[in-house]
Amino acid sequence: MLARFHAVLIGTLGMICLGGCGQADYEKCMENTEAKLKQAGKFSPLRLVPVNILETPLKIRLPAVLFDRGGLAIPAFTADGQGSSLKLEQIEPPFMILPGLKTTFQCSALEGGTQYPYFCYVGALLPGDTFTAPAPKPPAVEPKTDAPAEPPADAAPENKPAAQAENKSDAPTENKAEAGKDESAEKPVETPAAEPGQKTQPTVRQWIQDELAKAFPDQKEKPKWEPIDAPTPFLNEAPVHWERISVTGDQPFQIISNEVNDPIKYPGKFVLYMCERDGTTVLVAWRVPAALDASVPMEQWSLLSAGTLRQ
Repeated sequence: MLARFHAVLIGTLGMICLGGCGQADYEKCMENTEAKLKQAGKFSPLRLVPVNILETPLKIRLPAVLFDRGGLAIPAFTADGQGSSLKLEQIEPPFMILPGLKTTFQCSALEGGTQYPYFCYVGALLPGDTFTAPAPKPPAVEPKTDAPAEPPADAAPENKPAAQAENKSDAPTENKAEAGKDESAEKPVETPAAEPGQKTQPTVRQWIQDELAKAFPDQKEKPKWEPIDAPTPFLNEAPVHWERISVTGDQPFQIISNEVNDPIKYPGKFVLYMCERDGTTVLVAWRVPAALDASVPMEQWSLLSAGTLRQ
């Protein structure tokens, strides 16, 4: 169908050129038209209709397979909402919080008898937004280093010897219990959340780079941002300038659904593009298992997609 459309278009333009041009001008016109169609044809893996980046005036084209093969688009605002069984952590990359996540796209492909999921994450930080590094999640078990040095008398059974209770008569039992609770429970949660914001204000690019370095410590080289110019579908148009960072290694892959299913670790690649456009920071990330390298050409798709960012 696309080839037929191109043929009809070339024929029509050819007739227009013949109407008012000499032979040399006609040939030049046809060559230019063919070059334009060839450039646009490189973007055929992408869906023709662009996706709106939520809460922004920007749009971007994504691979057609995310929509044509049972793909799933999940707006971030629907997670953790009333009546929703999806949690925000299910639609984020498992090893980091993507700043400004707006929509997660999921698709899957069969390889060697196994159904592998792969993902595209689209986010944006709006003009005027101040990036604050997300607070680290509290540990599953409360650390005991911040507990009072003396034995945890408050947690002991009520039938403790009366003499031991009398030794603490200088402070009311209730106040002592509350103080112990404050030190052991609130301190580990509040301090990490406040300290990063007061101590340092990392840029979003620095924070992402540090998070990926922590999540993938076995990289030969520390992850770093690199500039990349993405060609557009239009001939002779200036490329779209992005920065790109990537990591490879074992990572959890889990099909997003309302059913509970455990993630499975597979070797895979994570690539993140970041672009500044009219005060908005756009982030587009891709995560694909290594088993799908042949059927899901992430490197090609991500670069093509980056060239279609438009207002």
